[in-house]
Amino acid sequence: MKNVSSTKIRNRIAVKRAGKKTCLLFAFLLTGSIMGTAEVINEVSGISADDIKIASVKTELTLFDVYALAVHNSQQLPAAREILLQARSRKHQAIGSVLPRISIKGNVIFLEPDNQSSSTQQTSISLYARQPIITGLDEITAFKNARYESAIARYELANSAGALLDSTAYCFFHILQLEKSLKNSNEIRDLYLKTMQELNRRVLVGKSRRSDLLRTSEKIYRIEATIRALESELMRCRLELHALAGIPVDAVLIEGSDLHDPAEIPDPINPLVENRWDIKAEIERVKLAQANIWASAGGQFPSVYLEGAYRLYQESPNSGSEYYGALGFEIPLLAGEVPGRVEERFSIKRQAELNLAAKRKDAEREIRDSFQAWKGSLAETESYRKALDASERNHEVIMNEYRLNLVTILDVLTTLESLQNARNDYARIVLQHRLDRIRCGIAVNELSGRGISILKNSEESK
Repeated sequence: MKNVSSTKIRNRIAVKRAGKKTCLLFAFLLTGSIMGTAEVINEVSGISADDIKIASVKTELTLFDVYALAVHNSQQLPAAREILLQARSRKHQAIGSVLPRISIKGNVIFLEPDNQSSSTQQTSISLYARQPIITGLDEITAFKNARYESAIARYELANSAGALLDSTAYCFFHILQLEKSLKNSNEIRDLYLKTMQELNRRVLVGKSRRSDLLRTSEKIYRIEATIRALESELMRCRLELHALAGIPVDAVLIEGSDLHDPAEIPDPINPLVENRWDIKAEIERVKLAQANIWASAGGQFPSVYLEGAYRLYQESPNSGSEYYGALGFEIPLLAGEVPGRVEERFSIKRQAELNLAAKRKDAEREIRDSFQAWKGSLAETESYRKALDASERNHEVIMNEYRLNLVTILDVLTTLESLQNARNDYARIVLQHRLDRIRCGIAVNELSGRGISILKNSEESK
C-alpha cells in the first residue's frame, strides 16, 4: 500500500510540473509574439526610436522627420500590427491543437445504483488525457492557413507604411507649395503698390488717367483676396498634417535635397511587380484559398487519437484497474455538405487568382505612371524655369519703358500678372517633381524598410 501511495504522489507531482511547463511555454510564445509585432512597425517603415526622438525636438522639420513622427503617431499602422498579432496567435492555436489535452474528470453519485460492481457507477476522480493524431486535415490546414495569414498581415502592414509615406509627402509638399504661393502673392502685391504710387504721381501731373488708377486698385483687391484664400488653405493643410503626424500647426517645414534619379524600368517589368507588398499579399491569399480547399475536403478523412486516464480517487479502491488507455478513431461514412463546401472553396480560389491578375495589372500601371510622371515633371521644370526667367526680364523691361512713357499701365498690369503666374507655376512644378520622385520609390518598394535611409541621407546632406 505504501508503494502504491508513493506512486500516486509522484504521478501527481509530475502532472503539476507538466502543467507549469505548458503554461510557461504558452507565456513564452505569447510574449514573443507581442515583442515581435512591437518591432515590426520599425522594420517595415525603417523608422527607429532614435529617429522619432530626434525629430520630436527639432524646430525645423524635413519630410523624413515628419514621416518619422507620422509613424509614431499613426493609428493605421498599430491597427495593421494587431491584425498581424491575431494571425500569429492563430498559428499558436494551430500548434496547440496537436498538443495533448489534459483534464480532471470526476463524477459524484447521489443516487446509488442497484449494481455497485461497475466503476462508472461509483464516485470517482480521474486524470484524463487525449492526444490527437490526426483530425481529418484540420491540424495541417490550420497551421498552413495561420502561416499564410501571418504573411498577408506582414505584407499589408508594409504596404500601409508606404501609403502613410505617400500621404505625408503629399501634405508636406502641398504646404510648401502654398507657402511659396503666399510669399509670391505678397511680393506681387508689393509691386502693385509701388505701381500705385507711380500712378498717383502721374495722375497728379496729368500723365495718366484716373481709370488706370482704378484698374490697378482692382488688381490689388483681387490679389489680397487670393492671399486670404491661400492663408485659409494653408491652415487647413497644416491642420491635416497635425492630425497625421502630431506636429504643431506652426511647425517650420524645410525642403530637402533632391533624391537621385530612379532606375530605368526594366523589360520585362515583372520583377518590380512581384516585389511589391500588395502583390506578395495577393499571392499569399491564393495559397490560403488553395489550403482551404484541402481543409474543406478533410471532412471525409478519418480522425485518429490516443486517450487514457489515471484514476486518482474512487470510492471502492479495490474495484478495477487504475489505468486506462486506448486508440480511438472515427471514420465518416456520410458527409453531405463536403462536396458543396469544396466547390465553394474552388470558386474562392479562382476569385483570388483573378484578383491577383488584376492587382498585377494595376501595379504595372502604377509603376509606369509614377515613372512617367517623374520624367514629365522633370521636363516641365526646365520649361517653367525658362518661362520664369523670361517673365522676370520682361517685367524689368516693361517697367523701364513705362517710366519712359513707351507703354501703358495695361502693359504693366499684364506683366505683373504674368510674373505672378510664372513664379507660382515654377514653385509648383519643382515640388511636384520631388513628390513624383517619392512616389516612384513607393511604387517599387525602394523607400520601404531600410530603403527610407535614401530619403534620410539626402536631407541630411543638404
